[in-house]
Amino acid sequence: MKAIKSVKPVNSCDCDSVNKEIVEKVKKEFPDDEILGDLSDFFKVIGDGTRIRILWALDVSEMCVCDIANVFKYDKICCISSIKSFKRSRLSKV
Repeated sequence: MKAIKSVKPVNSCDCDSVNKEIVEKVKKEFPDDEILGDLSDFFKVIGDGTRIRILWALDVSEMCVCDIANVFKYDKICCISSIKSFKRSRLSKV
């Protein structure tokens, strides 16, 4: 993924010309709505510290819910809920 270039804050645009090359380039490279939706869902899932910790642990090793709960001193229900959200977002093979 490319780094986003900084944009200077502008209160309004007082020009009437359009840079057609830039507009077409952005339109051509812009992902479709399904990809943007998936990306949005991904950030919703990883936007929680508990889920990030669990994902990190699962990246280190396959674990059962009891092991995950023990590592972080979480309630098993919390772990199950997080794992279900991974499954719904296709971040886990569970």
